[in-house]
Amino acid sequence: GITVVVGLIAYSGLSSVVNSTEATETHAKRLHSINRAFMFVSRDIRQLVARPIRDEFDEIRPALIGGELAPFPLSLTRSGWNNSVGSPRSELQRVRYYLEDDALWREAWLALDRSSNSVSHRTKLLSDVEEFSVQFLDGQAQFDADSLSTDSWLDNWAIEPASESVGLPNAIAINLQIVAWGNVRRIYDL
Repeated sequence: GITVVVGLIAYSGLSSVVNSTEATETHAKRLHSINRAFMFVSRDIRQLVARPIRDEFDEIRPALIGGELAPFPLSLTRSGWNNSVGSPRSELQRVRYYLEDDALWREAWLALDRSSNSVSHRTKLLSDVEEFSVQFLDGQAQFDADSLSTDSWLDNWAIEPASESVGLPNAIAINLQIVAWGNVRRIYDL
């Protein structure tokens, strides 16, 4: 009888350790996937360059466009696209981020100025995302601790066709509403 009682206690303790380990591992994997998604976003934003593009419809688009009223929450031109094999292409790249089917996606093109048959490459960065929004700190506002309040941020950037020559903001805030994690906000000082 004593052996059975000791066995049940040991099994109960071992079971809770195994459950805790599994929960911790699941949590760590999810945290890794969130950090991986923000790594892509961070790398692109930190390499933002003021180079407008021509889209598939031969319309000039600003180097950075985004927000609630834009076709996509975030579209930008970035530098630093490694060309290690020496392909005849630019080291600049056009990328955009958007939410589709509760997932955050990154889309990139081989050429900045696209034609109607330009091919893009899509990458699913993060699943279980309920909302994705971007805010911009106006280029005339100073980025400091006071600008962390949402009152000084703009919900849209360069959405008017006439604003193709608009400059870049001082900072960009990325907001993700993630299932079981809540709101995750990252601010990038440009």
